[in-house]
Amino acid sequence: MSKLFSLREWFYIEDAIRHMSARFNEPITERDLFALAMDGRITLSLRFGSSIPVRRAVVADIRPLGSWGADYLHDERCFYVLDKEVSYVDGVFDLPLALGNMDVLRASEWDGGEWSFSFNEMLLLSAESDLVVPVQDKGDAEIEIKGLPFNDHRRYSFHYSLPRDCKWVVKTAEICKLEASLEREKAQALTSRERTNLLNIIGALLEQLDQKETALISVLLERHGEKPGIKERTLQQKFAEAKRSLRGS
Repeated sequence: MSKLFSLREWFYIEDAIRHMSARFNEPITERDLFALAMDGRITLSLRFGSSIPVRRAVVADIRPLGSWGADYLHDERCFYVLDKEVSYVDGVFDLPLALGNMDVLRASEWDGGEWSFSFNEMLLLSAESDLVVPVQDKGDAEIEIKGLPFNDHRRYSFHYSLPRDCKWVVKTAEICKLEASLEREKAQALTSRERTNLLNIIGALLEQLDQKETALISVLLERHGEKPGIKERTLQQKFAEAKRSLRGS
């Protein structure tokens, strides 16, 4: 790891692509990063050059009082209770996979975020773990908002596209986390030779057992059926594969 890399907290997406391509020794594209984010392998962030209006949100497990949009938002996981007052924030914010953020990533992957995401609101996470929902001023064209304080949420509507003054960034910690996960997967993956060896051992053990295969599967299911991989269909497939491997060795 270069000293410059370790000193940087985040990179603009173009710089991150260059660093990651060199780091992983393979070409990385912008679309690759958005695909990784949609798969939950990496969290992308947005940097705002100036303050933007937001409504702060607090997570709730049960439906809160009030109405959707005015008082709360929700997705399939939980409810987000919204602050009545609008505040302004700037800086770097993470884009968790919640509310309409998957639409944000998909739109950015295909069109650079130029088109609307659909009717799902964005949710951002600050460095202090505060959740905020970006909004935009309706302007004074709507009669019903005249006379309301400037920070009253009724003067604002939700953002259904990326705010103009923002850029995608990738945090150094996210790149390191991705690298660590790839190293773990590599360490856990079996080589072709290791897999063949294990199959041959299973096949040889099956030949030595006096029990019929169906009886053995029944015993394994009864004693260890709650363990990963101990399922009837899986056992049947692996036993057959092991016997074929042993005969072919």
